[in-house]
Amino acid sequence: MPEIRSFRTQYVGQDQAIPDLAGLDHAGRPVLLVENKFWAGLTPNQPAAYLDRLPEDGPGLLLFVVPPRRLHSIWPDLVVSAARAGLHLPPASPHGSDALWGQ
Repeated sequence: MPEIRSFRTQYVGQDQAIPDLAGLDHAGRPVLLVENKFWAGLTPNQPAAYLDRLPEDGPGLLLFVVPPRRLHSIWPDLVVSAARAGLHLPPASPHGSDALWGQ
């Protein structure tokens, strides 16, 4: 990951999507987007608009923070929502006992 120089909350972009937290690099580009998703459903912008904001020419990270009971149910929702936007998400892989990873 590139060095994060600043953080912004409720970071509205041209797409009008509003991730809860954005980590910006030295050029002001979002390289980290964090969305707290406890029991609310996904918005139409999630995850496609958020993924579109991340750099195409380098690393970036989209992180959904969810409670443990929702960990395995959020991924299928993200896959379906991304597919509606023409994006393909890879299968999720466990990363420890409390995280899923898709690369």
